[in-house]
Amino acid sequence: MITEIYIDNLVIIDQVTIRLEPGLNVITGETGAGKSVVIQALELLMGERASRELVGKLRNKTIVEGVFQISQQVEEELRREYGVESEEMSCIVTREISEDGKSISRINGRQVTLSVLKGVISKLVDIHGQHANQQLAGKKNYILLLDDFVQGEIPAKKQRLSSLLKEKRALEMQVAQLDLDPSELHRRLDLIHYQLEDIASLDLEKISLEEVEREYQKLVNAQDIMIDVGRAKSLISADEIGDKDLMGTMSEIIRSLERGARFDPNLEEYCETLRQAGYILDDVYRELDHYSQSLSTDEKRIRELDDILMRYEELRRKYGNTPAEILAYRDRAREEQQLYQNHSERLEELRRQSEQLERGLNQVASSLSEERKKGALRFERELLKQLKDLNFHNAEFAVDISRRSSISEMGFDEVDFKGSFNLGQDLRSISAVASGGEMSRLMLAIKVILAGNDPIQTLIFDEVDAGLSGRTAQIIGEKILELAGEYQILVVTHLPQIAVLGNHHILIEKREQVDRTTTDLRTIYDEERVDEIARLIGGLNISELTRKSAVELLERAKKN
Repeated sequence: MITEIYIDNLVIIDQVTIRLEPGLNVITGETGAGKSVVIQALELLMGERASRELVGKLRNKTIVEGVFQISQQVEEELRREYGVESEEMSCIVTREISEDGKSISRINGRQVTLSVLKGVISKLVDIHGQHANQQLAGKKNYILLLDDFVQGEIPAKKQRLSSLLKEKRALEMQVAQLDLDPSELHRRLDLIHYQLEDIASLDLEKISLEEVEREYQKLVNAQDIMIDVGRAKSLISADEIGDKDLMGTMSEIIRSLERGARFDPNLEEYCETLRQAGYILDDVYRELDHYSQSLSTDEKRIRELDDILMRYEELRRKYGNTPAEILAYRDRAREEQQLYQNHSERLEELRRQSEQLERGLNQVASSLSEERKKGALRFERELLKQLKDLNFHNAEFAVDISRRSSISEMGFDEVDFKGSFNLGQDLRSISAVASGGEMSRLMLAIKVILAGNDPIQTLIFDEVDAGLSGRTAQIIGEKILELAGEYQILVVTHLPQIAVLGNHHILIEKREQVDRTTTDLRTIYDEERVDEIARLIGGLNISELTRKSAVELLERAKKN
């Protein structure tokens, strides 16, 4: 449900906030006041393309923002399908258009692509008008509308079809992988054998490449290490008499402190600490001496280590960046080898499974088709009843279900809605024959029979009453009011019979200023609403008679 729409600098709208309520919201206003601009704002929120012509004259950008209250089911779908997180079951959609025509879309503050925006809004709002009946514009949606009406086992069967098709595609990939001519099969086995031998030339599961690298670096740099260790030893304890060393210096320090300790015993603590340090230094000296004697420049071992590192680098270039990736490649190659070695048996088994799946797919698709055909008869009856109510007395309607050559997640059915709205007219696809007004009323009829099954919460009707008056307009209004029990409805209308039915009435007014024209929107109540209904009845010259008629219409509407 839309709770609020904010529009800033859109064509002739300066800045306005529109608050909407549950139930039936009506928007009225004089011709040219800007009703179409409000629809443009809604279309922008639904992901329609933006253009620089939409940016008003007051600022260098346009902002349209909608606040949507969503159900828990929709919130879970948005999080699962689009990663959209909501706070307190609400969703804020923002479109920002710059003067060069570029736009930015955001959902709850996070920038998203236009396709994501369309996907999200398609779960929240449907807009129906002379040029905005998306669901009836193309045949691909007819099967979805029919399934939404029929319900029953159809969702479960479509889910089963989807699962079987995934299995079938996986099997087909395996068959394609195995269905090779003998020479290609021989070539593949030779290549796999070579790769496995290549990887086996280095026992990556037992060798620690880090230890190999450390040992290699130690051996090739043994001479430099010996020099550094020798220098360290001479600094700790000089090899030549008279050389300055650390042990000798520490001994002098200890002797000096011992002399002082004769007069201040507290100095003895420092002496003891230095003696302990001397013992440690002495141990370090002996360990370094042992280390230097163990160092070698084993050229044979260096070559062995160098060969291991070179082999690893070759394997890394061919099969993976790490030992784990190389071993994973090996395991996949072994599986493929096993597959090819049992080529004939495995191929026969896969084809048998594929045939079994094909039978299962046909069975589910046939069952799905039968359920659709039964439901289509009910769909036709109920829709024709609604069309008659909407003053299409000569209307004919049929659901045409034909069979395609292949099976998809929707089964093998292709659905077309065929209709005739005038006497003597042949039944043809409604996408080709229905006018904008007829399409709008047809969609209204469909929404009435779908009420309760449709997850969308908000329906917008733009000029659904175009070209109508009198009793037909009253019927249209009653149908819309009936829908308002299941959906939030926003209807742009010029007919008083529809306007009086709204429980929330928004007036669009054009304001002439010195140098420009702007549009304002506000909610009207009581006397102002009576005046607006009177204007819709009699035009700009409101009389006592038209006001009386307006009051009567409003009173009658309260009883509905």
